[in-house]
Order: sequence, then C-alpha cells, then structure tokens
Amino acid sequence: MTLVSTVVACASVTSHYEEARLSALEDPGMAASDFAPDAEILLSGSLLDGLATEAAVGQRLAGALDLGLVAVHADLRVRHLSLVPADAPDAIALDTHLDGTLTARSLLGATSTPIALDATVEAALGVDGRPDGAWLVTATPASIRRLDLEVPGLARGAVDSWLQEVLLDVLPAFVVAAPGDAGLPVRGLRVRASDGGVRIDLRTAAPRPEPLRGPAPMPAEGFRISISTASLVQVAAARAFEEGPLAHGVVVEPTSLAARPGDGQHLPLTLGLTLWRPVGRGWWRSYEIEGRLALEDDGVRVVPERVDELGHSRGAAAADPLAAVAHGSIARAIERALTLSWTGATGARVGGAGAVVRLVELAAPPGAVRADGTVDLKR
Repeated sequence: MTLVSTVVACASVTSHYEEARLSALEDPGMAASDFAPDAEILLSGSLLDGLATEAAVGQRLAGALDLGLVAVHADLRVRHLSLVPADAPDAIALDTHLDGTLTARSLLGATSTPIALDATVEAALGVDGRPDGAWLVTATPASIRRLDLEVPGLARGAVDSWLQEVLLDVLPAFVVAAPGDAGLPVRGLRVRASDGGVRIDLRTAAPRPEPLRGPAPMPAEGFRISISTASLVQVAAARAFEEGPLAHGVVVEPTSLAARPGDGQHLPLTLGLTLWRPVGRGWWRSYEIEGRLALEDDGVRVVPERVDELGHSRGAAAADPLAAVAHGSIARAIERALTLSWTGATGARVGGAGAVVRLVELAAPPGAVRADGTVDLKR
C-alpha cells in the first residue's frame, strides 16, 4: 500500500510539473495587427539623433552630372543631422547638413566653389521579423522634403534633382532597435513616430498576456521600456523551464510578481516561487518572497528580505528558496526583458558605434515594471 501511494504521489508531482512546464512554454503564435500591447519601447528624440548621426555623419556624397556644355562634380560630406517633426506617423525626419565643393567643368576650364547643402530627409520606419525571433526596426531615407543650395549660373532644377537622388543613395538606413534579440520574445510589433521620438508597441510571447494599462510618457533622453508584470513573470517562467534544473535537480518557477513604487533604484516586490524536483520520488514547495528589485552597476538583482512557505507536496525535501533566488536566473530574465538588443551589454555595436548602456531608473506604474536607460554612443 505504501509503495502504491508513493508511486501515485510521484506520478502526481511529475504530471503537475509537466502541466506547469507546458503551460509556461506554450507559444501563443503571431499576434493580430490590432493587438493590445503588453510591453513598449520608447526611444527619445535625442537618442534617435545620436543613432542617425553615428550612422550617417562622415558619409561622402560624390558624383558627376553632365549638363551638356557643363559637367558638375560634387564632393560633399554629411556633417550634422538633427531630428525634426515628420509629415507622416510612420516616418522620422532629419535635418541634414553637408558641405564640400562643387566643381563646374566646361571648355573654358574648371571652377571649384565651396558649398553647403541643407536638406530635410524623410526616413520611413520599417519592421523586419527575423527567424530567430528578433525584430529589426529600421529607418530608411525615402524622400527629400526640402533642399537648400545656391548654385549660381547652373541649371538649378537639374542639379537639385540630381543631388536629391545621390543624397538618398548615400544616406544609410540604420537600426532603431531590435526588440526580442536581447531576451524578450516578441510575437507582434507596431512602430510609429510619437511625441518627438519613436514608440514601439510589443506583444510578447507570454501565453496569457496582460496589456499595459496605458502608454508611458516619452523620456527626454535615452530609452524607456515597460512590460506588464503578468507578462514579465510568464516570460521569466518560460526561461526558467528552458534553462532546466539547478543544483540537486531543482527547477525554479516564478509564478507571480507584484512591484510597488520605490526610490528609482529599488522597487519593493512580492515574488511567488515554486521549486520543483520532478525526478526520483519528486516534490514541490511554493513560497512567497518579499524583497526588492535592485538596480546595481552590473545589472538588476532580486534582493529577498522575507520568505513565507505557502505549501508543499507530501514528502518534500528541505529546500532553500533564497539560494534559488541568489542563483540569479530570475533577475537575469527580468533584466534581459528590460533591455534592447543593442543595449544588452557594454561594448555592443550600434551602426558602427560602440554603445555604453546603463539602466538608470526603475519604476512601477500600475500592473507594470518600467526601466529608463541611457546610451553613450562612442565612435
């Protein structure tokens, strides 16, 4: 009878574990186009200025235009870009300044003149899904809204049209962000210009997502990432099951997360946790942990302060939930969800620039966790 009870208990633990694992790893599929976002990324205008500048400044515009009796040779370089309001919600606009020389060659000889060219370039925002689950949000120069250039004695219309064509060929597309590449699996994405920056709405791969309760305000600089706590804990649980057992065959499953407003560097939180040992006789223990989500120089850390056991299976072995939290897998899952692909670590590359990235502030709007960060772009 004891043997039968033990076998039944083991089978029960194993089946419950497998049920939890399959639920956490369920793929909801691609989101409909009208999805309600459960996460969002905001990129400030100053950050977009920096990304565009690093991608384009120094690019050379060189070419020749044959006007019959006169041939025009241009040799210009991009010197400065700045973000300005665009005409369309799916584009950003960049005031672009170039300088260099314009040389006119004819039967009478050649004359070179220093020139400056100012143009407003509309760059279309685009989205490209990748097989690895990452998405690229790009800005691609598409049209010239304004071009100012004085060229005395030449056919201005022909020169303008030629310079516009060459300028669009020279200015490179650049990556605005790559959601999903750093650790937040994404199943839907929308992008638009908003409030002087770019707003990216996300539908994560959480099987049962909870939408954000409202859009966050655009930051003055850097970036801002928000994710609903219900979706965040599901993303963390999926990662925990993917990583598999820790020491002694124990799998750590985060089951709930509630964050409360803090001082910007710490968020008080309540974390639900289940420890599973699905091998051998099998057992589980469930806990509620009171603590803090702490922002430190090397990332985000979960700091437990009090542990209450909520229940356990029959015959469950002694376990240390603090050791499971100290292992850092939960904190890593949270941190990776609050970063962008090119903001994953110091030294990441952004369009030819080295990006030194820091998370600088944590917040807890209702039902969500939010992180603000800065990006120091260095050539």
